[in-house]
Amino acid sequence: MSEVTLKDIRKSFDGLEIIKGVNLEIETGEFVVFVGPSGCGKSTLLRLISGLEDIGSGSITIAGRDVTRVPPSQRGVSMVFQSYALFPHMSVAQNMSFGLRLAKVPKKEIERKVAEAAEVLQITHLLDRKPKQLSGGQRQRVAIGRSIIRNPNVFLFDEPLSNLDAALRVQMRVEISRLHQEIKTTMIYVTHDQVEAMTLADKIVVLNEGRIEQVGTPMELYRRPANRFVAEFIGTPKMNLFDTELVVPQGGSALVSFGSALIPVDDRVAHLQPGASLSLGLRPENLELGSAADPTTAEARIELVEKLGGESMLHAHFPGSKDLFVVNVAGEAAVRPGETVHIKPDPDACYLFDGNGRAIGQS
Repeated sequence: MSEVTLKDIRKSFDGLEIIKGVNLEIETGEFVVFVGPSGCGKSTLLRLISGLEDIGSGSITIAGRDVTRVPPSQRGVSMVFQSYALFPHMSVAQNMSFGLRLAKVPKKEIERKVAEAAEVLQITHLLDRKPKQLSGGQRQRVAIGRSIIRNPNVFLFDEPLSNLDAALRVQMRVEISRLHQEIKTTMIYVTHDQVEAMTLADKIVVLNEGRIEQVGTPMELYRRPANRFVAEFIGTPKMNLFDTELVVPQGGSALVSFGSALIPVDDRVAHLQPGASLSLGLRPENLELGSAADPTTAEARIELVEKLGGESMLHAHFPGSKDLFVVNVAGEAAVRPGETVHIKPDPDACYLFDGNGRAIGQS
């Protein structure tokens, strides 16, 4: 068993509270990703779990054992950092086995563990090379291998792919996911990149200013964000948000404004008064080009067209507003910057948030 439990974790630096009462349950074998903007506390929380930082208050349990005041080396965790932290004068095999050699593990056992880890990571052919002879992705595999041979209860990853180029990040995401499926060990992974979070995680923890905003599977967070912060953070491109208000025609159904158009909304807003200020959320993929003859479309001006091959991103704004929003359309859009178009929203895919940013029901 390698579950992790955090109870009311708090941490301050120089009197400033950075982690503000975090409670979290991570089950054995889960791949959990901490995600959030820079400064939200995700790396600090990981260091608290590892023991590299002392907590201010609260408790941490790993594999059923209270490790709150236990030294890092005795917690049964292994950490992979953003920097590879490899010894340049040592071979790959020597780097991977360094911790075991310090612990006086028998030579034959070390050789067996290095060989097993190298096979899992597909770096057997690199064991005699020095770090300077490796690519960035290969160096990161070596750093991961050094963690694997310790056979920890929990793997901790602190933004391990941020130093790699875009293509290599995609490749390494696949390899880390494959590794998790193969060894089935609990993994906690920190990133600011929500694409990494969506593609790797069994469960995502969204952090903001030292607090947990929401915990759930990637698609739960995508489809049912608890608040405006999560709605904007999860999804690429991010959700479009529009200031709007509730309109209730006499004898009619509730509506909200979308530019020059009105969108019908369901009974989520039955408790609100007409004229209530709201935020309307629409993901770029839930908007499309429509026709001027359709009263449910809103007029907009195109500012930028990003042609990405299989899809196009249209950056547009409503007349009288300079706030841009994004429309994701399939293929190569036949529109140009400066053109006036009509944008049609999907009324069944709209999100509503109150003045405090909380989600009003779910679409």
